[in-house]
Amino acid sequence: MKKYGYFVGSLLIVMCVILCSTAAYSQFSANQFPAKKIKDMPNYKEYSDEIMYLVANRMGIRITNDIPKPKIITDREITIEEFGRLTGHLGAKAKCSYYFYKLNIILVSGDVNLSVLAHEFVHYFQVQYKKIDPEMILLGWDFLEPEALLIEDWFKRNFIEIK
Repeated sequence: MKKYGYFVGSLLIVMCVILCSTAAYSQFSANQFPAKKIKDMPNYKEYSDEIMYLVANRMGIRITNDIPKPKIITDREITIEEFGRLTGHLGAKAKCSYYFYKLNIILVSGDVNLSVLAHEFVHYFQVQYKKIDPEMILLGWDFLEPEALLIEDWFKRNFIEIK
């Protein structure tokens, strides 16, 4: 009987955590973001502050004015040669979404939706707020990627409008 009491107690705690975390973001549930590709939204940057705020909240980060916001550009604003030089992949054949942490620039591909911007904001917060240096980590960006993928998925499930 005692064994079931611990199980039920643990289950109640987990349910409370889930409900509380959902409630914290319910104020934003009315603000669904378009599911269009970024290249089809000339005004995609107008969503960036709200997306940045949502990601910061999800990561438990308090945004401050003393850390500059990243500049956001699309793949149309950079050549393949520049992308290769900045990423260290000089023979790059294609451009993809990327956070250039030394320049504090987020590059988003025009062929993706806004959830990828949320993904890149995670890398921005990892570097600028959590002070993680990708070059000092044994696995580099691979170490940082799981958190970004989880938050991208969370953002997609909760804030991208379903057609």
